[in-house]
Amino acid sequence: MKVFFLNILLLFSFNILSLPPCFTSCGIGTNSQVRDGATFTTTTIAGSSSGWSNGSNSQTSNDSRATNTSSLASVGNYTDYLVITNFGFSLPATDNVHAIWVVIERRDPNAKVSDNSIKTVVSGSITGYERANTTTTWSTSDTYICYGGANDTWGNILTGADVNSSNFGVAISIKRNVSGGTAIGEIDHVYIEICYSPDPPPWLPVELLYFEGKQIDNNVAVNWATASEKNNSYFVLNKMTNTDFGFTQKATIQGSGNSQNLKSYEYIDTDLTSGTTYYSLDQVDYDGTIENIGITAIDIKLKEDPICLYSHESDAIILKLPKNETIKSVKILGIWGQEYIIIPNIKLQNDQLVLSYDVSKLPRALYTLVVETNNSVFYKKITK
Repeated sequence: MKVFFLNILLLFSFNILSLPPCFTSCGIGTNSQVRDGATFTTTTIAGSSSGWSNGSNSQTSNDSRATNTSSLASVGNYTDYLVITNFGFSLPATDNVHAIWVVIERRDPNAKVSDNSIKTVVSGSITGYERANTTTTWSTSDTYICYGGANDTWGNILTGADVNSSNFGVAISIKRNVSGGTAIGEIDHVYIEICYSPDPPPWLPVELLYFEGKQIDNNVAVNWATASEKNNSYFVLNKMTNTDFGFTQKATIQGSGNSQNLKSYEYIDTDLTSGTTYYSLDQVDYDGTIENIGITAIDIKLKEDPICLYSHESDAIILKLPKNETIKSVKILGIWGQEYIIIPNIKLQNDQLVLSYDVSKLPRALYTLVVETNNSVFYKKITK
């Protein structure tokens, strides 16, 4: 028994009796490793008011503490990052990381500071999602606080090789959030637990930031963005109007495969009817797995479409527009790129603007009439 406990203590390098609730929080079927950092540096944040001293004191829980070098004078003042890396993980290089727990034992005897920023360090860069609790003041006594959660990789897609690297770790910045007195944060111990498995992580392959539609003239722009994607082959955009009995596929859009960066997508729907239209977005993995990740609705109000006629008898184009339109320009485009600027006759008739133009001198062909108004641009095909 003595040998057993000695090995455990040597492996984890801290007092087992003080372990916080998030320890051994990995799911069934996953493995875990817990390590302390071995390299302690400071990374400057623009506008910061203090650095860090004695960073290595946060390696073990022994009441010797890392602290910010000077008191944060005003509410909102913050420190540089205390960067802790070189945790010495030894995961199988190709295994997948399912969760990252960062555990910090810290205190502020004067109860003046809170988290400012807590992020992962991957390949030497401070990155990933923010996990700081910026509103809760640190306790006056040493307290272990867990950052992360089941299936939370902080926005990173990582393998064992990534966390085994000596430049993987965590970056910590604190700030003053209570006025008066001295604002010095003290960190006694920081360690990281990694949950991992040969299997892919169970979280959704796409983290959707937004999915929305917006009417622009007589079109709808459907936009969405992702914060991260994993094994994302493509998206399927489906559509349903208020007269349909279900969704029908409208388009497929190529995904970004594996990405940890913001990706934006857009589809322009030109086939519209007035009334409520619903759009549904499916995400398809490389293995064919389909997941619906969003539905949005838009109330479409089509602008009145102009009436365009070509009169063979009078060899003239007649165009009717709503009377509230102001004509800015009218032109005719030929199929080979010819452009004819025209000045039509305009008159008001039955609450409509009626434009007419003699096209008798134009050769017989297919043309496009382009009318720009104060509100829109109208296009009409004409066969002469």
